[in-house]
Amino acid sequence: MAQLEEDANAQKQRMERLQPLSLAGAISTDRLFEAEQMLRDRQRTITESQSNLNRALAEAQRLQVELNQKKANAEQVQLESQQQIQELEVKLTTLNSKYNETQVILEAAQAKLQQRYLYAPVSGVVLTLNVHREGEVVQPGQVIAEIAPIGRPLVLSTILPSQEAGFVKPGMPVQIKHDAYPFQEYGMIPGRITSVSPDSKPNERLGQVYQVEIELIRHHITSKGQPIQFKPGQTATGEIVTRRRRIADLLLDPLKKLQGNAGL
Repeated sequence: MAQLEEDANAQKQRMERLQPLSLAGAISTDRLFEAEQMLRDRQRTITESQSNLNRALAEAQRLQVELNQKKANAEQVQLESQQQIQELEVKLTTLNSKYNETQVILEAAQAKLQQRYLYAPVSGVVLTLNVHREGEVVQPGQVIAEIAPIGRPLVLSTILPSQEAGFVKPGMPVQIKHDAYPFQEYGMIPGRITSVSPDSKPNERLGQVYQVEIELIRHHITSKGQPIQFKPGQTATGEIVTRRRRIADLLLDPLKKLQGNAGL
């Protein structure tokens, strides 16, 4: 741009020198016109260049403003994103804290609930229940209930007077009379002693007694050609034959399951 202005000034000075010569007839009019035309061309070029320069400068300024605005927007977005991340982190920390507190409360509530209930170790049929009243106190080691587990062979549990225990051993045969099915009509059920308790316990009627478990050889009676299965909790009496004499009509407890007889 400076070069164009310098050329224009030089052309103007030349015109100023040629005009007196043209008036004096020292040079032709065409030469003066040519010099004037060159001066106008230089001036027009300067004007166009200045205009282009101004437009370029304005565009550069606009782009700079736009760039600055975008930078500012980007910084604002980044700042807002960081703030949102921090807010989310605070919320997450709060939620984790509440979750942990709730977990502690839940575990404490479950522990209290577990203390209020007793759960049987097996599924089955309740044979005896020793606690009947609400608020009744249970002593440590006390048997609350007896359960016959489902899916196991039936056995007959009986008590045997201590004076007879010396003649009774596992493997001895037993003839069982089911209370629900008269033996005169359905016959006796064969059985076999499987165990005799090592220690005796007191009984109000019989004094010291031993616990005897009897395995049933057959678990049903036949009525009208159809088998009827025995059920846990049914009662019976039995006869144990020893070499010394017959022990008849033993006091028998309810039928129970053979294995895993559960006490709560």
